[in-house]
Amino acid sequence: MSRSKLLTIAVAAYQVESYLEQTLNSLLLPEVIEEIEVLVVDDGSTDRTTEIGKRYQEQYPDTVRLIRQENGGHGAAVERGIQEAAGIYFKTIDGDDWVDAAGFLSLLAFLRTDDRMDIVCTPYHWVDHHSGKVIREISNAFDGVIYGKIYSFTEISDAIYVNMHAMTYRTQLIQKYMPPIDHHCFYVDAEYVLLPIPYIQSIAFLEQSVYQYRLGTDGQSMNLRNMQKNCSHHEKVLGRILEAYQMQRDITASVWKKGSRDEADRQAALCRYLAKGAARLVASQIKIYLSFSSAAKRKGRIRILERRIRKEYPEVYEANTNRAVKILRRSGYRLSFIASFMVRRKLS
Repeated sequence: MSRSKLLTIAVAAYQVESYLEQTLNSLLLPEVIEEIEVLVVDDGSTDRTTEIGKRYQEQYPDTVRLIRQENGGHGAAVERGIQEAAGIYFKTIDGDDWVDAAGFLSLLAFLRTDDRMDIVCTPYHWVDHHSGKVIREISNAFDGVIYGKIYSFTEISDAIYVNMHAMTYRTQLIQKYMPPIDHHCFYVDAEYVLLPIPYIQSIAFLEQSVYQYRLGTDGQSMNLRNMQKNCSHHEKVLGRILEAYQMQRDITASVWKKGSRDEADRQAALCRYLAKGAARLVASQIKIYLSFSSAAKRKGRIRILERRIRKEYPEVYEANTNRAVKILRRSGYRLSFIASFMVRRKLS
């Protein structure tokens, strides 16, 4: 495939008529418009999303392309963007979010310097939907990072965890190695960030924030009602990541048997990273169970999950860094009633 653009931005767009213009305007900066490809993946919208996408495609025919498909959920939209991408690098953005101009220009300037980085990691902001104020900046870098340096991924993988909104992938890598992302399923960002990990060789970090994540809209998956409604989705994604971890654990064991120390160390580092990602999902699953008000059922599901993880995936169990989960474990889960009250109070 010819790589005629430096960066493809896939906009996952479903029922975003109120936000899509802001999203696209933030990307279509005169300084970089000739270097980027913007794919508006309309995932079966029934509002004015399609109309807005068509208008921008007509106005910017060399940059914007509208792709329409039947509704398949966020994973289907991201997956289609990956399949259609022609840029050297790839970033996905939700149709109700946007990018910071200065950070975006900084990212493009850095991408021009090298076409071999597997991941470029940038900070991002949580922005309050109602006030427009930045709530928090999330940086996935590690203490002592040298911004702009290209690191071997396994050299620093124990010190980091990279979130979806921070990531810019090398397109060729994910087109070759990204497995199908689950359709009609929430929480698939974990699949996007973790399933290609066994193939990641290099990573770089930049200092300026790029992604601006709109927080506080009704449709987001981590509010109380949606957490409960989509509990089975999270269980499905957790299962998929545990399968990926198991595959990596088997590969690591096989390499150790062959006696290749350096390669075994690299595979073990990848295994630890996947364990860390799976542990984060386990903590989120416990949080979702705690969001329900049925005390007996809640406590039982947590115990079953924890017993399974401890027995089948001990490295995942030990990789937990969530303070609330640690307290629950030390209490023998007797504090689940209080924890449930706190979760429901915070999210209601």
